[in-house]
Amino acid sequence: MDLLDSLLEHDAWAMRELLDVSGGLTDAQLDQVFDIGHGTIRATFEHMIWNHLFWARLMEGELISEEPEETGRSIAGLRDDFERRFEAFAELARQLRDEGRLGDTFI
Repeated sequence: MDLLDSLLEHDAWAMRELLDVSGGLTDAQLDQVFDIGHGTIRATFEHMIWNHLFWARLMEGELISEEPEETGRSIAGLRDDFERRFEAFAELARQLRDEGRLGDTFI
């Protein structure tokens, strides 16, 4: 296993753990406003998951200009979205590694 695989596995593990421990939270708790980060736990998860799509598109030469509005998805819905987006991101990252392109600059 190389460094990229280790980092990808850690990223996926950490996000799954966060979603798992948040599974028992109510909607009110997920949407409780904090004066930090993206304001709520749900909004922070939405942002973290969206970042995988953003970076994958950027590495493919596309640009997404704005984050979508918070959807109010359940933890299960967030997890499904994470799994789908993370898999695409990880596949692309491994492809770039295999092509020797990890040092490319993505603008």
